[in-house]
Amino acid sequence: MEVGVYIQWASIFCALICHIVFARHEMWIFIISSMILGAMYFLVRKITRGKLGPADVWFGFFQGLFLHPLMLWVCLAIETVLALVVENRKIGHQKFPFIPYMAAGLVGAYLLQVFRGTIF
Repeated sequence: MEVGVYIQWASIFCALICHIVFARHEMWIFIISSMILGAMYFLVRKITRGKLGPADVWFGFFQGLFLHPLMLWVCLAIETVLALVVENRKIGHQKFPFIPYMAAGLVGAYLLQVFRGTIF
């Protein structure tokens, strides 16, 4: 149930390098999106008293690097619905890995973003 934080840092670094090389003029909107989503997961971690791990927060920063701020809510909705459907019991009493749901939300929202053309 653990994902190394160094893996998260390396993936964030690689995503930033890709933005610098391929989409320099759009880079700042994705960095802002990353900060919004990372801060949101950090708040969830603090409110739930550590039920989300630090790697979940770092993955939130990673997600934001690929999603336009308008698509963050779509990503969160996909994650929430998947987690509630798969984990069909009281969530507050058990720990379960949330990163697979976060990855599915990222992929779903990113594909919707690309096919809709919301990259401004």
